[in-house]
Amino acid sequence: MRILLHIGATLAEDVLAWVRPIVQHSAQSLTLVSSAHAAAHEQLAAAHRLLQVPPDLPNDAQIIDGDGPTAIQTAVALHPYDLVVLGRLPAPRHSARARQAAGGLRPAPSVLRIHGHLRPIRQVLLASGGDFHTFETASITARTVAPLGARATLLHVIPPEALVFAGFGARHISIEQFLASTSVAAVTLRDAAATLERRGVTTRIAGRAGPILEELLEELDTGQYDLLAIGAQRVESPLSRILYEDIAADLLELSPIPVLVAKGLPAIAAE
Repeated sequence: MRILLHIGATLAEDVLAWVRPIVQHSAQSLTLVSSAHAAAHEQLAAAHRLLQVPPDLPNDAQIIDGDGPTAIQTAVALHPYDLVVLGRLPAPRHSARARQAAGGLRPAPSVLRIHGHLRPIRQVLLASGGDFHTFETASITARTVAPLGARATLLHVIPPEALVFAGFGARHISIEQFLASTSVAAVTLRDAAATLERRGVTTRIAGRAGPILEELLEELDTGQYDLLAIGAQRVESPLSRILYEDIAADLLELSPIPVLVAKGLPAIAAE
């Protein structure tokens, strides 16, 4: 993967230690980017040392005027990346340069935001909406964690009404029956799990029924997960926008562990 790693004004050694295995085992190239400040050169050099960048890994460093979000947006507009890695950022100042950079964006990279409990990535919770966007999330997840030997739980939160079949009297089915059914969501989950397995990530499928955000947070509380992988919301109607668009943003704020957002560059602007 072509990785862009943002280095903030305060050098977070624990964050760099956490992301080091991804750089060493999953990156095909690495760019370190920092906004311009007095210690930027020294911090970029220190980050390079702390990451223990392999000598054969193509890498470079960039210092860009503006705040963190502006620096990231500008870098992404200039070169293609598969994954942007960052910590929590301040709210962006919507300068003319930032708008110009955002207007010239290439296809959006995925975003890995590092916060919360930082443990070696062994267990990943991949949240699926049950549609074809699941494959984008599965793909970037596999590219990130398969070289680390991580396992995944592919979780779909099922609306309670989907567990009731109408007909000659309502018939209730279990979550296990739903996941084994021929519904679009169930077939998508099985195909995505097979894709992850082929990419080297041992995967199990799980289901929950109830409100999406609450069930995902409950799963995070009860499971032993080190990384949450989600898809960026793609809403197609005003009603869908009202109902669903804030789930990814809420998870970014409420997740107790780092979050990987597939095709998630808008998450940068939402900080």
